[in-house]
Amino acid sequence: MAYFGRGVVWSDLEDLEQAIIEYNRVIELNPELAVAYANCGLVLMQQGKDSQAEQDISRALALDPSLKGDFDQYLNW
Repeated sequence: MAYFGRGVVWSDLEDLEQAIIEYNRVIELNPELAVAYANCGLVLMQQGKDSQAEQDISRALALDPSLKGDFDQYLNW
């Protein structure tokens, strides 16, 4: 989970590319961790990479449907 925490820190520091790298490391190590996909999707959304963001967020919701409420304000897909 160290990579997840690093992703959060990089996001907070607005180094979005590094945040994505860290979240992708988490996903490689634990492909069932919905929140890693969710956070990566949000960062991708900040970068205007909506297609990639949609893929990650959709994967997060498939893994953990309870996250849907967290995304209602962002999603119009």
